[in-house]
Amino acid sequence: MGVMRPPINVFLSSTYRDKEWREVARETIDSLPGFSSLLVEESPAAMHGMAQMVLDKILKADVFVVIVATSYGSIVPQGEQSFSEFEYEMAAKAGIPVVALVRAGPSPKELPQKEVYLLERFKNRLKDDRLVAYFGSIQDLRERLSASLLKLKESHFSPDFNITFDPELTEQEVKTAFEALANYYRACGGVGLAVEFEHEEAEVREPIHV
Repeated sequence: MGVMRPPINVFLSSTYRDKEWREVARETIDSLPGFSSLLVEESPAAMHGMAQMVLDKILKADVFVVIVATSYGSIVPQGEQSFSEFEYEMAAKAGIPVVALVRAGPSPKELPQKEVYLLERFKNRLKDDRLVAYFGSIQDLRERLSASLLKLKESHFSPDFNITFDPELTEQEVKTAFEALANYYRACGGVGLAVEFEHEEAEVREPIHV
């Protein structure tokens, strides 16, 4: 018998040019217990357009991670922002916790002047809106992303429990124990517990809330 929660879904935003950093971030997210990455490229083509498809996926996320490194990125059709900045704006408006990872140092010299301007403007926007984690290497990215996500998990999401009860306890006694645990958790600032019961005979009941 255990108390479980679904994985924390992390939407990962970056430009195609920064795919190396993106892959490192994806591996880092999926290696952390209780986390799962959400990537736009894993979605099938949507009839209502790319921007709507991106928005739909963002709204399924628990955390939004944006990597800003060597490029501003492609502009949203009929828009003025890159997909990364558009995705960031949608996540912020939806109230989704954001982790912003920005590569330290100036923009690459080979970029067109207009793109340098847009990239630096986006970096400054992130810096003004929230705390930014700067990275200069693959190891930096892994460490800063891991630390940020684990801190968010501790501050924003319920802890996981795995509890075993004496099989001789009655159903009412088990329910009473969980109600007491849920009340204690709420008193400590939580919002209650989602409970999933699994019996030794492999009979599984729908999750209930106490």
